[in-house]
Parts: sequence; C-alpha cells; structure tokens
Amino acid sequence: PPEILWYGQHPYSVILEDMLIVSDYGKIIAYNVFTRAINWSYEYDRGQPLFQNSLIKVKPVIVANSQYIAFQTENKTICILDFSTRKKVAEFFVSDLRNLLIEGNYLITVNHKNDAKCIDILDKCKELWVQSNYQQCSIDVVNGQLLFHRNGLNTLTFYDLKTGNVTLNVKAPEKAGFNYTNFQLSDKYLFVFNLLFDGKTGAPLDKYKEVSKVTGGGYIGFFNKFGMEGAYLVDDKEYSFKTKCGRNFNNFIFAAIRK
Repeated sequence: PPEILWYGQHPYSVILEDMLIVSDYGKIIAYNVFTRAINWSYEYDRGQPLFQNSLIKVKPVIVANSQYIAFQTENKTICILDFSTRKKVAEFFVSDLRNLLIEGNYLITVNHKNDAKCIDILDKCKELWVQSNYQQCSIDVVNGQLLFHRNGLNTLTFYDLKTGNVTLNVKAPEKAGFNYTNFQLSDKYLFVFNLLFDGKTGAPLDKYKEVSKVTGGGYIGFFNKFGMEGAYLVDDKEYSFKTKCGRNFNNFIFAAIRK
C-alpha cells in the first residue's frame, strides 16, 4: 500500500521538480521533496523594528519556475533569484501584494483589489501593463496567458502576457454551471461551462448543447441537452454515436474513456 513519507504544513511554498521550496521570514529553504534533506538555503536581511513587535508582518508568498524564484520579503519587497545560481537578479518595493504568478520571464503581482500587474524580469523588471479588476475573481496563468475568471460576471478572460491585450473572452450562458477547475484550453477548443467554444475567437459551438471531457483525450458532445445522439471529437475528427439508453434530468450522468 502507499506509504506517507512525511507530513508538514508549509503555507508559503512551491514544489518544483523534486524540490519543496519554502518561504519564511528572513530565509528561503529548498528541501528534497522525498527525503526532506536541505538542498540549499538563502537568507536575506530582515527589517529592524523600532520597538518590540512593531514590525509589520507581510505574507512571504513565493513562486518559481525553471528560471527564477520570486518571493515577498519581510521588508515588503519582492526579491527575484536566478534559479540555477540563486543569485539575486532584482528587488523592488511593493505596497500591497496578495499573490505572485510567473511564466517564463514574466512576473505577475496581484494585490488585494485583484489588480494584476505584469513585469518583464529580463527588461530590468519593467512594468508592462496593469489589469484593474473590482470584482471577486480567480486569477491564474494558463497556456502562457493570464486568466481572469470574474465570478460576478461569470466570464473567462485571457490576456497576452507581453501586451496585456485580450486574446479570448467567454461569457457563460444563462443558468450555466461552472467549476473553475473543470475547464480546458487548447489551440482549437475552450471547454468550460460543460460546453465547447472556439479556442481562438471564443464563439460558442452551438451544434453541441452538452459537452464532457473524455478521459484520455477528446470530448463527447450531445446535440441536445440530455440527448442520446452526438459526436466524439478528437484529433480534428468527429465520430457520430447514439446511446442505447435514454437520458433525462434524472438519468444524465455518464463517463467516457479513450482506450
């Protein structure tokens, strides 16, 4: 049976390859994720309080990829390290930070108003653009693009990291259900709201009124909600099918696996 190797709580950490990189006040420690042996550590100067407990604590959020490690220090700065050499690449002040995201040489800072700012690390941490948002939302990087899921509007908006231009915008149909983790973007399709949209224009594929992902690749699309007929879409091909049993509101759950 599976065996638990170890257990720990590290709220500000990131797993990259076989390393667990933990951000704490005054230091970064990289552990072997299997043995918990310390691979390396990085310490920085902490702010000196004027009197006991006067130093304002900020969350030591951290993000990393194969090029950089970026984290918020106790001094309310963002420090960026070269992943290979662990030498400091840049450091700059931030007045408000909730989260960090990274893709290649682009670092995205998100404040508590959900404003997202994109910074080019290679260009002396130049600020490229800011996307302001005043609604409750989820923000992530998907397929090299910044994704805003605006909960109130029930929309998905993708932004180009270099320019900040909108590359794709999709709004949920009325009464559409949505699980934020249950979406998928490819060059051809965006699967979300249990529907398919054109992956480049965001236009809905109205031919399919109900869609599900197939384990192993592709999508099952029904021509009607709770219908029996549809097509299996995979590798730019469509294969028609018809279920043997009827489907309705009380009998609509199914599963599909590609061999």
